[in-house]
Amino acid sequence: MKDYFSRLTNSKVNLFILLAVLGILIIIILDIIDDLFNFHDILVELHGLIYDLFVFGVVLTFYETNRERKTLKEKAEKDKNEKIERYREEINDFRFWKSDEAKFRISGLVKRLINLDEKKLDLSHCFLQQANGITQHKEMQEWDFSAANLNDTLWISNNCVNSTFYHTQLYQSTFRNVNLTDCKFDSAFLFETNFKECNFQNVTLEDVIVHSQDWFQEMKWNKNTGIEVLEQKYELIELQESEQKILSFKIVRK
Repeated sequence: MKDYFSRLTNSKVNLFILLAVLGILIIIILDIIDDLFNFHDILVELHGLIYDLFVFGVVLTFYETNRERKTLKEKAEKDKNEKIERYREEINDFRFWKSDEAKFRISGLVKRLINLDEKKLDLSHCFLQQANGITQHKEMQEWDFSAANLNDTLWISNNCVNSTFYHTQLYQSTFRNVNLTDCKFDSAFLFETNFKECNFQNVTLEDVIVHSQDWFQEMKWNKNTGIEVLEQKYELIELQESEQKILSFKIVRK
C-alpha cells in the first residue's frame, strides 16, 4: 500500500488529480453536514471545479510532459558526449602502437563514433595497414590521417574533401572514384598507390614520394580530374634510396 501511494504521488499530475478528488469529497461531505444543503449548489460548484481541473490539468500535463522530454533529451545528449569523449581518449591510447590489435580496436572505435554522428575524426599516427574497416566509411570529410600507416588499403567512392594525408603512408593502396578535393598530401608516401577516376581539385602534393617519372601522365590515363592544374604547379625529381636501391621520385613545386 505504501509503495502504491508512493508511485501515485511521484508524478505531479497524479498528485494534482488525487488532491482534486479529495477536494470534491470534502466539499460533498461539508455540504451534506450543512443545514442549508442543496444539491443544486453542489452541482454549480462541481461544474466550476471540473472546469478548473480540466484547465489546470491540461496546463500541468503539458508542462510536465515537456519538462520530462527536455530532461531525457539533455541526459541523452550528455551520455552521447561522454561516449564520444571516451572513444576519442581510447583512440589516443592506441596512437603510435604498431600492432594488429591496435588496428582492430581503432576500427571498432571509429565505427562507434560514426554511429554517434561524429563527423571529424583524428586518426593521425595510427597504425591502419590493410584496415579496410576504416576505409569502408564513405563520409570522411576533414578527417586527419597525418603520419598514419594506411598501406595496402582500399578506398572506393569515399568523400574525403579537405582531409589531411600529411606524411601518410599509402604504399600499394587503391583509390577508386574518391573525392579528394582540397586534400593535403604533402610529404605523403604514394609509392605504387593506384588512383583511378578520383577528384584532385585543389590538392597539395609538396614533397610527395611516387614510383614513376610519368606519374602525372599515369594519373591522367586513369581518368583522374584536376591533374592538369597540378602538373603546372609541380614537377618530379629523381631520388635514389641508398639502402633499398629503389628508384623513386619526389614531387616538388616548380
